[in-house]
Amino acid sequence: MDLIFTISTINIILLIAASIFCLLIISFIIYKIVDNNNNKKVLNNSVYLKKIREINSKYMFNKIEKENITTEHLNSKRQFDNFKYREHLQKYVCTNQSCILRIYRQIIENNNLYEDYKNDISTIENSGEDIIKKCKMSYETFRRKERNFAAKLEKHPTLNFCLIYQWKYVSPAGRNVYKNRIKVSIKELYEIVNKIAEENEKKNVEIRKKTITNSLNDIITVE
Repeated sequence: MDLIFTISTINIILLIAASIFCLLIISFIIYKIVDNNNNKKVLNNSVYLKKIREINSKYMFNKIEKENITTEHLNSKRQFDNFKYREHLQKYVCTNQSCILRIYRQIIENNNLYEDYKNDISTIENSGEDIIKKCKMSYETFRRKERNFAAKLEKHPTLNFCLIYQWKYVSPAGRNVYKNRIKVSIKELYEIVNKIAEENEKKNVEIRKKTITNSLNDIITVE
């Protein structure tokens, strides 16, 4: 009798547990259905979200990667230890000046345009209470969902760029890997470009001076 009673008790407990589990599943499904319906109501009726879409259509930002990685692969540990990254970085910048200047201009454009964009977004008024009542939703739920959708809808353009410049040496067997890196902002890259331009201008001035001096010497020699 005790054994039968124990088995019956276990069966009842399992039945109750299964019932609770089923109720939880049903409750979750109902919650998701109601939540999805509420999401659709907010998306379809929110004046705030509608205005964001209208503003978004007026602004086209430059699509720029936030960072770029370039790697110098070295042939020995000695090269790695003696690597003068500033000199090599300047050579890299010299080779890629046009690309760096283009990114710099695009970053400036994005920053200026984003200020206007944020100002326009800040002028949008919230959806009225009549719309919230129409959606048959609490004020807090409607506003919370509206804010969440707004955060996803608003544009977040790239406002800065950074070059990750790294140098690396891998031993022949591949057992040892040596790597170092620096981050260089677009502002720093732009300054290096300007420095290169100034150095080139000085060289050109010197060449012109030498050319003029040589020409004068030639004239004097002829006379």
